[in-house]
Amino acid sequence: NASADGWWDGGIWLDGGYNVTIRDNYFYDNLGPGIEISNEDFQNPYGYILENNVSTNNYYGIFIWNFGTNEWPDSTILQRSNNQFTENSVQNVWIVDWY
Repeated sequence: NASADGWWDGGIWLDGGYNVTIRDNYFYDNLGPGIEISNEDFQNPYGYILENNVSTNNYYGIFIWNFGTNEWPDSTILQRSNNQFTENSVQNVWIVDWY
């Protein structure tokens, strides 16, 4: 655990970039989120595809932040289909507008 808060270590962290696909993965037993998607430096990323992933037994199933909404980001930013977020210890899906 290399994090200051004790839960940042996760399966995959996508921050910035364009036209990135995360597909057919199994994220499990992480101290942090299975999947983390952020806009930490306000780079205005777009074209993310999140498809056919399973995130289970992590701290959070998925953590999304800094897109200015508490809902899933607009489909121009993130398209998603057939993902499963189950049995994560704190929350399966956590989306915050700013962090």
